Amino acid sequence: MVVGFALLTAIAAQIEIPLGFTPVPLTGQTFAVLLSGAVLGMRRGALSQLVYWFAGLTGLPFYSGGAGGDGEADGSGRGGGHGTVASIAKRDIH
Repeated sequence: MVVGFALLTAIAAQIEIPLGFTPVPLTGQTFAVLLSGAVLGMRRGALSQLVYWFAGLTGLPFYSGGAGGDGEADGSGRGGGHGTVASIAKRDIH
């Protein structure tokens, strides 16, 4: 289930709504992150987001717009990987 939610997050990140006032689009990733915490609990939910983040770092097209790689993980909005893991680890939604 951990890998499944990492893949769900990758798929949801491809759903983008561009916002005119910022280069960072609104994506379905937020929903997937919250859902992973609600379904899997704190530890496994955070682990699923770490799997998602590291898979994107390896170059898999997991980030919004089909981006991936080390340079994308710390770019505009892509550094949110830190925040997605922390949002689950900090508070147990389950």
